[in-house]
Amino acid sequence: MNNVVTTVKDRATAQLDTQKGHATAGLDAISQAVRQTTAHLRSDQHDTLAQYIDQVADQLDRLSSSVRQRSVNELMQDVRQLGQRQPALFIGGSFAVGLLAARFLKSSQRNSEYAYHSPNERAEYPLNRATTDGEATPDYKPAELGTSARTGARGGRL
Repeated sequence: MNNVVTTVKDRATAQLDTQKGHATAGLDAISQAVRQTTAHLRSDQHDTLAQYIDQVADQLDRLSSSVRQRSVNELMQDVRQLGQRQPALFIGGSFAVGLLAARFLKSSQRNSEYAYHSPNERAEYPLNRATTDGEATPDYKPAELGTSARTGARGGRL
């Protein structure tokens, strides 16, 4: 039993370490985008605003570096300590992260339900992937050409 628990912990740690890498890459990308914004601001003579935004980019770089250099266990300990020191901030942050995760998952699910005719064109109706002959059929068909009205039995052919 102890061996199973150890294996699960090791796999979870490895997965979290992978996600940590994705998070730091995302922070780096955001920092780079913020820095590009400051270049545009400076070219438009908004130096003061650009200076503040540069400070935000610097903070993002420091956060990314800190996360990258620390182990998953150290990061989890920091999260626990934050929850103990500032529970309201921890609960609010957890709520915000949950909302963002739900929005992301909902968006990902919605995008995967639609058929793509080409990389730049999305079908007006989702596909029914549960056909017996292996052919994807539309769940809905437009009632008239040029309209988005949908009629017909869900999952069936009209």
